[in-house]
Amino acid sequence: MFKACKAWQGIKQTGLSETIVWQLQPLGEGRGDSKYVFLNIDIRQSSPTVYFSPIKPKVLEDMSKGRGSDRLFLGAFAVLLRRHAESAILHAIYRKKKSGDLWIPIFKSSKDVPDYYVVLYVKEKPPELHLVSQAKESIVRASSAGMFTKKKFFAEEFPGFDDRSDFEDILPQLWKDVNKEPSRGESSQDSHDAPLSAIERSLRQKLTRRIKTLKKSLAKAESDTPEKGTIEFLKKQTELFGVNIYLAKKGMSELILGGETLGESAPLTIALDSDLTPGQNLDQMFRTLKKVMRAFNLGFERVQKIKTEIDQMERDLDLLKTGASDEAILLTFKTRYRALLGRDMAVRNIAGHRRPVAKDCRVFRSAHDAMICVARTAEEGDQLCKKAKSNDYWFHVVQGTGSHVIVPHHSIHAIKAKREEGDRCPNEIAREAAMLAIHFSSQKNCRSGEVYSARRFGIRKKKGMPLGLWLVDKAETFFVTYTNEELQAILENENSV
Repeated sequence: MFKACKAWQGIKQTGLSETIVWQLQPLGEGRGDSKYVFLNIDIRQSSPTVYFSPIKPKVLEDMSKGRGSDRLFLGAFAVLLRRHAESAILHAIYRKKKSGDLWIPIFKSSKDVPDYYVVLYVKEKPPELHLVSQAKESIVRASSAGMFTKKKFFAEEFPGFDDRSDFEDILPQLWKDVNKEPSRGESSQDSHDAPLSAIERSLRQKLTRRIKTLKKSLAKAESDTPEKGTIEFLKKQTELFGVNIYLAKKGMSELILGGETLGESAPLTIALDSDLTPGQNLDQMFRTLKKVMRAFNLGFERVQKIKTEIDQMERDLDLLKTGASDEAILLTFKTRYRALLGRDMAVRNIAGHRRPVAKDCRVFRSAHDAMICVARTAEEGDQLCKKAKSNDYWFHVVQGTGSHVIVPHHSIHAIKAKREEGDRCPNEIAREAAMLAIHFSSQKNCRSGEVYSARRFGIRKKKGMPLGLWLVDKAETFFVTYTNEELQAILENENSV
């Protein structure tokens, strides 16, 4: 049993806009030594979930120590959650077995009927979090798409949580995970040395390195961000020069304002450009001030974002090191750090099972005995393009979706040597490759279309891009029209690799 206390949700600049942090006070037996714990409700599309953390996120800790503004962490959902659910009681967190949706009943005035529900629909795109009253009114909705405070009728019927075939209470397991300690006779070091899966070991190593890199980036971002004192000085200097501009003349390299003019004991020296008029110097000061203020705002946003990322990674790393991460939390980590794991996740899906290895691509022999490779799926297209040599030829339809087509350079080297066509793919082979690119695309029924032709080094794939999607840096396009007989002549020459 828990008593609800404060709640926070960062604005977009803090990096916590898609996480609601709910401070809870454990009650009754088994509360442990913790005065408070923090329920994190993650509504990101990649990893919608809830989990406990024993410590407050670092950016919130900094705010409580006066190093940030409380207003930065009071998003609409947190404000309304504080208003309606503060001092309320939480008995359970229910997960719907079929859909994975999460329901948190909140008891405030009654011990039998919940006054409010917090509902997280994990299958929605994007996942959506609701605060719902007993009168079936959705008070606020939050998702990665934005915050919606217009009240709306909640159409779904409130479930009966006693039916264990549909719901399971995950609160005991979450509480057990956050308070997991080594058993008697075991030291904490022994728990660290417990057998780890390859993914867990890799994630621990890469999180450690990533945190180290981010801390260097944080130090650089903080050093590059102008100080508030610099902005205040520039503001004062610009304002004073604007008031006393009549004292400046063209050709002056500085303007000294005495203490009597400023009402201060020490005089102020304002540096000027002797080649500019007083008005032009004033314009230059305003531009400099604007530039410094913009640098400060951007730097502040970057610093907050890096701090949030470091804090999240440190908390996740602590869970991994203490062995407090169950299968559900590990699944969240795999999804959250999919890009960081890189090749370690290349042959596994997010549930940890092996993905089926992609079958060999289709290979066709052209009329001139050249090899034309065609990918069957988006994943196979990525593999085909990554394995291709930089001087291989790549083809793809310009409009719509379709298969990646690769013509290996070595398979047409002899033909090119005979015909002396230079660096270009021979026209006959390029035409056949283009026909296959159109046939295995959304333009299949047109038997015509515009096709990209490029060397493999002319395309690239950025980290995080969807399967099958590549950026084209340098390519030519040409239009192809063909008959069904021409196509069938190529399709009949399909061979295995």
